Amino acid sequence: MTVVRGITHARSDRTVKGEDATSVAVLFFADGPPVQYFAVFDGHGGAAAAKLCAEELHGRVVHAFERNAPGEAAGDFDARLGRACTQAFDWAEDVLRKAHSSHGTTATCVFVAPDAVYVANVGDSAAFLFTPDGERRVLIKDHRVDECSPRERERVIAGGGEIRPARNMRGVPHGPARIFPGGLMMTRSVGDMGASATIIATPAVQRFDYPRDGGTIVLASDGLWDFVPLELIDGLVRASAKPTLGVRWLSQALLKVAKHRNADLDDVSIVCITLDAKAEPRRRSWFGAPAAVATSPEREWSSSPSLGVRSRWLAALTPGSAKVRAEPAGGPTPWQPKRLVPTFVARFKRARSGLSAAASPLRNSAPAQVVGGSAWCVPEFSLPDGADSRQMPSAFARQTSAPLCAAAVLHPEVAA
Repeated sequence: MTVVRGITHARSDRTVKGEDATSVAVLFFADGPPVQYFAVFDGHGGAAAAKLCAEELHGRVVHAFERNAPGEAAGDFDARLGRACTQAFDWAEDVLRKAHSSHGTTATCVFVAPDAVYVANVGDSAAFLFTPDGERRVLIKDHRVDECSPRERERVIAGGGEIRPARNMRGVPHGPARIFPGGLMMTRSVGDMGASATIIATPAVQRFDYPRDGGTIVLASDGLWDFVPLELIDGLVRASAKPTLGVRWLSQALLKVAKHRNADLDDVSIVCITLDAKAEPRRRSWFGAPAAVATSPEREWSSSPSLGVRSRWLAALTPGSAKVRAEPAGGPTPWQPKRLVPTFVARFKRARSGLSAAASPLRNSAPAQVVGGSAWCVPEFSLPDGADSRQMPSAFARQTSAPLCAAAVLHPEVAA
């Protein structure tokens, strides 16, 4: 399976009741880059609903995305994806309804695009984003009755649902709040035909900016979140940042902790996703490393590919035309002095025109080379006696005379 560049993942699961399912795929939408898809489905009442969603839901999202709704802009990716997710979830609901299935499932789907992360969910299978700076961000709308918004509870009550804890044989309430009829702990799910009509399959779809510095997404069923504290999960995510560990170690570590604390009470399904930091477009130095300092208009980068190693060290400090290169980020290479190295490339309308051997310390001019339709002449310099080429800029500045800096001597048309 193709994996989108910059995204790695690992899955771990433990089966107790056999009602969980996970799905990973790469989705190709029209007129857009590939999108990595991850999903966790926590079934209840049976495995049919979770299995159906794991096998078919992402394909239905792509199919619905291709069909524009009336008045919908073709380039509005956010709106189209939200509509596609809603239609795909409704499709799964209709299939289960026609099959008269009482099985149900939560569904949390994560779509990772180059510039954004989209999450569509019903139920309580949570997803968190952990960033390198220590931030924790919840990526879902929790539909568990005890955690959902007041507006969601009002919707259920207005539709005729009853929110209360379950009662034992003596009529004593116990346990968390549930919705009756049906006794579900969630206000939204896929399936559950025997539950209250107020339980719907419409997903909450959210968009988050792709984290600039990268991060780790942990997507899991409640077999993890109900038994393992969030602080412990955060600590394991931080530990997995070590180069010798990684996302596969993280998924196994989370599963091991959940297994120990869960005591085989529930299925556990975990998908861990590592997002690389966004690549910043950066100029490259002559030495192959990103440039360390910005340059002013008077100190631009030379664009000629014809300079040799020796010529890069040699400078003619013509006022207003010097082009400065910075040492690579992270310090100089062993053979590079710790200084800004001025370089000079003179562009002549005709090779060797305007040069005065008497007034300039130039000894010879290298043969002109044609670059982009223009003749480029790379000057060479004679080293002063005893000068080390590694210290050439300082040695040359001390032992050469002022005419080198006179623009009238060379009379070049300096390249922009």
